[in-house]
Amino acid sequence: MRYPWTAVPLLVLILSCSQKNNHLITIKETEISISKIDSFISSKIDSTKLVGVSVSIVNGNKIVYSGHFGKKNFESEKKVTDQTIYEVASLSKPVFTFFTLKQVEKGILDLDEPLYKYLPNPDIGYDDRYKQITARMVLCHSTGFPNWRKKNDSLRIKFNPGSAYGYSGEGYEYLKNVLVKMLETDDKGLDSIFQKEITEPLGIANFSFTWRSAYLENKAHGHYNNRPTDNSYHKSKSFFKEKGPHLFASSYSLYSTSNAYAKFIIALLQKRILGPDTFDELFRPQTEMPIFPDTKTHRSLISFIKKTPDGLRYFHTGDNGDFQAWTHFYPNSGFGIVILTNGDNLFSSGFAEDLLILLDESVGKN
Repeated sequence: MRYPWTAVPLLVLILSCSQKNNHLITIKETEISISKIDSFISSKIDSTKLVGVSVSIVNGNKIVYSGHFGKKNFESEKKVTDQTIYEVASLSKPVFTFFTLKQVEKGILDLDEPLYKYLPNPDIGYDDRYKQITARMVLCHSTGFPNWRKKNDSLRIKFNPGSAYGYSGEGYEYLKNVLVKMLETDDKGLDSIFQKEITEPLGIANFSFTWRSAYLENKAHGHYNNRPTDNSYHKSKSFFKEKGPHLFASSYSLYSTSNAYAKFIIALLQKRILGPDTFDELFRPQTEMPIFPDTKTHRSLISFIKKTPDGLRYFHTGDNGDFQAWTHFYPNSGFGIVILTNGDNLFSSGFAEDLLILLDESVGKN
């Protein structure tokens, strides 16, 4: 076949793009082949006994890699696909923070107004120190609340609010209840507002804090020791009232695919939906992390921040027990990654760390 000379440069460009599509550029601007990443993850599935894993990588404000491996249920032959929905556990928190900052922009909430003025909390009403707690303290994990109170225990404050760091899902649930009150809705309605104000403008599907019947076919089963757990619509902590499929748990109930969460990361990198001043506040280091004295780690409103040779890494982990997850991104370079699994050994297996090393990222070990 003969081509007119004017078509030759176009043909060369098409071939060049096709070749580039077989590789991705790492944060250090080196190339790595897609097949090498696929082979690595496949081998790790076998060697670490991960049940299923989905990995999405972002660079240049687009998803440059989307890989899905293993099984939705260890006891069946149903494979993980790009449509597989996971519980992303505490990766819910950055998304809820983003939603909260939207309410701050609307004037519904002030970051530094004590939350009791919007909604008193009878669970901690016996301790007046709770009246110091603000939305900023919740998002920075400095409320003094425990992560979760034990079954049948009362809620307690471990240190004066705002004086120290202490990771707390309890704080997030209090803040969620404040938003429910201020927006004059319920859990189901809150997710509807979230869809209208966040997911729909961003064009993100399969991204919801509350259960949808459409998820049943594609949702992965969680696993402990490779044994599938109950895959019902929610497994709330024992001290929450039973709310059925409409439970909106700001700290752990987000359902997502890896690509959907990657699109949220892209929205952060592109600074969409929220205004420039809000993003400055969102990304600003707010709280030092004394539990990591040698790693230069801080807490921002949206996530943890670590200074690395690759730049400031904003990161968060998620662990619902039978689902575990990891995400991080670098605002200055536009690089990010999402790892979702339907088991209890993402962190113990070293999978995430080894994948980062493969991708030429700095993780503190050779």
